[in-house]
Amino acid sequence: MWRLLLLIAVAITGILGLAWLPLQAQNDKRCFSETNQCINGRIREFWEQSGGLSVFGYPIQPQQAEVVEGQLITLQWFERNRLELHPENERPYDVLLGRLGVDKLELEGRNWRDFETLAPGSVMGGTCRMFVETGHSVCGDFLDAWRANGLEFDGQPGFSDAENLALFGMAVSSPQTEVVEGREYLVQWFERARFELHPEYEPPYRVLFGLLGNDLASVVRPQPRPSESTAPPETNPPPRDTNSCPTEVLDSLQSAYEQVAFRDFMGCADTVMRGEQLDGALQWFERGVMIWLPPLMDDDPGRLYVVYRTDGKGLTILHQGYQVFADMWNADTDLPDAEPPSDELLAPTGRFGKVWHDHADVRERLGWAIAASQPDIIDAQLFFVSNSADVTNEQRTEPAASSGALLWTRTIEPTNSNATRAVYAFGPEPANVLLVQE
Repeated sequence: MWRLLLLIAVAITGILGLAWLPLQAQNDKRCFSETNQCINGRIREFWEQSGGLSVFGYPIQPQQAEVVEGQLITLQWFERNRLELHPENERPYDVLLGRLGVDKLELEGRNWRDFETLAPGSVMGGTCRMFVETGHSVCGDFLDAWRANGLEFDGQPGFSDAENLALFGMAVSSPQTEVVEGREYLVQWFERARFELHPEYEPPYRVLFGLLGNDLASVVRPQPRPSESTAPPETNPPPRDTNSCPTEVLDSLQSAYEQVAFRDFMGCADTVMRGEQLDGALQWFERGVMIWLPPLMDDDPGRLYVVYRTDGKGLTILHQGYQVFADMWNADTDLPDAEPPSDELLAPTGRFGKVWHDHADVRERLGWAIAASQPDIIDAQLFFVSNSADVTNEQRTEPAASSGALLWTRTIEPTNSNATRAVYAFGPEPANVLLVQE
């Protein structure tokens, strides 16, 4: 009941303005008597702009340095999530969310891949949204809650699918009955959240978000050594003036381009390195995907984009990276033998296999293929720091010279009844990659 009262309090603040605001607001701090903790700086700004109390809950620990996935990060724990400061990224990616849904399942010894995948709408009726990468869908009241919240990327009213995904991540389970705080509820797990259906409450309070931050904040984790510095790395260079770019983005890619928060860093769309209805290919791996973009001009070898998931537990917008390689494969290329650890996994062959075998870091980060490579029809456009008139053909044929790319892949798995396309956006830094599903 106290969680419902908390949410009602949030709704009341929309009417009464600052009535419930913190005890003090000096030096950029906002403090809460409920937990005797404060928020300030960029974390406060992000918390207030991205859902505040109803989405993240109260802060339960101060900002502090912790080791996350081998990196020393300044972060703060909240009742429902963990906010991490990443000053090396441009806004809005300078604050990332912990993947507490998956972390909680791992702590309980549960692998989300073992969850049964159910037909969309079989548990909860209504409209559904399918996640190809995990095989699960979100429907009904849970979908309403998923779409009602998100991270603000584009400054437009409401939340786009990309903004919903950035906040909660993909569904990693179907709705299932579990015991929460001594009672059985219908719940659904997401990468960064657990949705709980509380039929005893009236809308819009029927769906509550699990207090995963409370569950995980006290778990013992590696801590930084006293000698380790918490100073933030240097920030990226300032955005490029895209108003000086004479070339427009292809019509088929424009809507996705407008959803890319780092588009000002991608440079200028190129008039030469672009094409529609290209015969490309794609292959899924345990922890990512490879996309082959065929040559776009003479002397262009073609290129392979490798998109990584953080740790193989769902392709996310916020926690991923990419690499791009020139396509050096030909029909006479011999590849070494590789024996997958199980019958469900495959060793990639062909051009995907060459990159996978030639680069140990790619093998380690991607893992084994989970499906055979398949043809794909791709619309693509590359970007460069300079406008098209100043880009040389030598630069165009060198993958590392490009400062960005947009790839529209048609591959949608048969189980996905909603998405009709996936557009991958790549920026100048390895962390600048975004999947826009429309």
